[in-house]
Amino acid sequence: MLQTIINAVNDREMLSLAYGSLIHTVEPHAVGVSVATGTHVLWCFQLHAEPLAATQGGMPKAMAVNYIGQGYEWDVFEVAQISRLHALGKYFVNERHGYMRNNKHMSTILAQL
Repeated sequence: MLQTIINAVNDREMLSLAYGSLIHTVEPHAVGVSVATGTHVLWCFQLHAEPLAATQGGMPKAMAVNYIGQGYEWDVFEVAQISRLHALGKYFVNERHGYMRNNKHMSTILAQL
């Protein structure tokens, strides 16, 4: 899983992943080791999130809404808590506004834009 994320950062490939009770579509910007927890983390820009139930037929698709509010697009995911990770074969060109290279919250950076 970690190598898939590293490849996606290096290739600027969008990812789909489950985290908690939501499925997220993200643009991965950096992956490394958190200073705070010592665990692998993914820094990403979220494009879309919807309840896991919506993707499993547990709710009508019309009821599935985007759970990403304005100003909450940036997020950090603990890699060990990610499931259902898929590279989407869709690519992005530019880093998103607000992205910080050499993130001080990571003690080791494995890949970054």
